[in-house]
Amino acid sequence: MASLGREIGRIAVTGASGFIGRRLVRHLESNGCTVSPWSRPQTDLLDARSVARAIERDQPDTIFHLAATGVSASQAHDATVIGCDVAMVANLIAAAPSGTRILLAGSMSEYGRAGRLIETDRCMPSTAYGIAKLASGRYALAYGPKYGLDIAVLRLFGVYGPGEAPNRLFTALIEALDAGRPVDLSDGTQRRDFVHVDDVCATMMHLAGIVDLGSDPVINIGTGQSVCIRDVATWIADSVGAPHDLLRFGARPRSPGDEALLEANVARLTRLAGSVPPQRLSRGLSSNLLREGADSYLPLPNRSGSFSRNQATVSATPSSKDT
Repeated sequence: MASLGREIGRIAVTGASGFIGRRLVRHLESNGCTVSPWSRPQTDLLDARSVARAIERDQPDTIFHLAATGVSASQAHDATVIGCDVAMVANLIAAAPSGTRILLAGSMSEYGRAGRLIETDRCMPSTAYGIAKLASGRYALAYGPKYGLDIAVLRLFGVYGPGEAPNRLFTALIEALDAGRPVDLSDGTQRRDFVHVDDVCATMMHLAGIVDLGSDPVINIGTGQSVCIRDVATWIADSVGAPHDLLRFGARPRSPGDEALLEANVARLTRLAGSVPPQRLSRGLSSNLLREGADSYLPLPNRSGSFSRNQATVSATPSSKDT
């Protein structure tokens, strides 16, 4: 396991009003960290002067970069989306002082193919979102070290949990099934590595405190265990007491790029962090894992390491799971 104990100091979180950002800020604050949540209009990452002012004001030692341009189906190959995401990263790198650690939220969409995906795989993303994430990460890894910055790209797999957008699978299922409405689905045989947002946040915090993330700090964040969407939909129906016949499997075609299997190879994460997030989806799951307002907040999971509430430091002894 990698050595721990790096002081993460003052922290800034971009995209702090988003799904993962809100949850991460909550985790950090509950662990006694000094956090500056950055979101528009107060901090516009596309405006270099706005970014420079925010960094001068808050003087973060660690930046979690979660902000990204939303991509609709009609923008599947929009170069503007890609350019905006790279520009945000470029502005952060230009303004951050030497020694700052920047952890970027990447995506499984960067790979652009099915399988058990490892960080060294060739990336061939097929969507603007995946291309933008890949381009942003590569820009940061290429230019950040030239300015003395410590860069890591965290490729997130199927993040779910409270606060997820209403058009996302789990939220849409719960809302429809709670109301007794049928849900049109694809065949549901796809397998995904779903990871709870609280486990994602705990893992990101843990990685922020590791002294040396290695020579190629691109890290998958998943459970390493895929589950079948058909099974998950059935478990959600059970958790809210809805009949299975409301789940209309095969009523709609798969979307383009809807791969049969997307699962994280988590060997690198295991080596660095000593553990990976648990796969919390199983028969008998509680719908509280998914509902906004439910207190599914989870502490750092199953680790000997802990955040110091006073020094905002991660420390651990070798022992032994992630998002």
